Amino acid sequence: MRRSWLVGVAVAALFLVWGAMASAATPAWECVPTAHGADVISGGTGSAPVCGTGSAAVLAPTYEASGIDGKPTVLFGAPSAGVNVQIVNGSGSTSKVNGTGNLVLGYDENPSNHAQTGSHDLILGEGQSYSGYAEL
Repeated sequence: MRRSWLVGVAVAALFLVWGAMASAATPAWECVPTAHGADVISGGTGSAPVCGTGSAAVLAPTYEASGIDGKPTVLFGAPSAGVNVQIVNGSGSTSKVNGTGNLVLGYDENPSNHAQTGSHDLILGEGQSYSGYAEL
């Protein structure tokens, strides 16, 4: 029960932080080519991208040197365009575990004390151990 409450508080804090950042950043765009091997180019900044034919516009993360509380901040999304953040482990399946595709908040103070083989997990704090998939 305590862990679920802690995760809920952490997720709520992230949404508040992202909401505060969204009001201060100018969106930046990247033009991702549909043809294999072509270069990704800038789509400019502002509310709409400037991409030619043969590419798809993608909202790029924005870096603010003095963002939240005056600290360096990376912003995903913008006031006019929200985004999702997806982290995958590259296996093509949520239930296949390989130790990657996790979101880790904080440090692992004793990595040699436990196996870290899980995938698609949200890991908080020190002394963590993850071996399954899609766990909090």
